[in-house]
Amino acid sequence: MAPKLKIRFWFTELTVAALVAIFLYTAITKLKDASAFEKAMNHNSLLKAYSSTLTWLIPATEILIAFLLIIPVTRRRGLLASAIILGCFTGYIAYMLLYSPHLPCTCGGIIQSMTWSQHLLFNILFTTISLISFFIYRRPKTSGRRSRTPVNIVSNHF
Repeated sequence: MAPKLKIRFWFTELTVAALVAIFLYTAITKLKDASAFEKAMNHNSLLKAYSSTLTWLIPATEILIAFLLIIPVTRRRGLLASAIILGCFTGYIAYMLLYSPHLPCTCGGIIQSMTWSQHLLFNILFTTISLISFFIYRRPKTSGRRSRTPVNIVSNHF
């Protein structure tokens, strides 16, 4: 493998591993204490009307994206989905910084202990590396050999 391809390979592999860990960790943390997650969203006028739906939709989406990232055939889609959802979270954090910097974070776990500014930088970083990985990811090639089993085209069943 050429050095450039090794760098691409390891960059995407490390990105995928980090994203899977982050998404599963935050999803499990939110699901473990779903009532606290919903309660934190109820403090925000932007999310309050949708909090009961988002309480389950956000962790389910994070788990789905983690599975897309784990499976090589769907990894590229998972990287794109990661960039999209992280972009949405980044927009939400930017909104929070501008309009409600004193509201609690709804992320859960260690990430919840970050300040809004730290969280914004964290999300920008992971959105960026998700996009880079999406564009440089090359799915491992299989042997490329398809079955050469002959197919009986003419049938003698009259």
